[in-house]
Amino acid sequence: TVRRHRSPERAAFTPPAPSGRAPKMPKSAGEVSAGAGDALPETIGVLGVGTISSALVRGLCALPVDGHRRPRFVLSPRNAARAAALCTEFPDSVRVAGGNQEVVDSADYVVVAVLATQAEQVLSEVKFRPDQGVLSLVAALSLARLRELAAPA
Repeated sequence: TVRRHRSPERAAFTPPAPSGRAPKMPKSAGEVSAGAGDALPETIGVLGVGTISSALVRGLCALPVDGHRRPRFVLSPRNAARAAALCTEFPDSVRVAGGNQEVVDSADYVVVAVLATQAEQVLSEVKFRPDQGVLSLVAALSLARLRELAAPA
């Protein structure tokens, strides 16, 4: 399943709804929680550890989970300082992979948060599984091209 959110307030993980339609987006962070029936995936991979993806990881690690387990994050090794800071801040939830393929191999869902100029190269170098979800934060990458590059996900 490939998803791309264009607006900053929607640049967050949204699990696919059972009906196949996108779930309703929360109006504020206070409305977000992982409750029964809408649990987050067990492992989320992050390709590109910049400002936006770091905020996404921090936000999801801080979510109230109503008795559910928080997702684990596997970060790409690029931007080692940011990745190390997230590992230090959330040692039980975050680890840094040895490379981008390890991120994809380890994840149920993959967040693509690289620079637009790097997106095609990064995505063409990794292989996705059909059962993976992909969420792109790369506004300059069309949904059609993302689907091609992330196939068979």
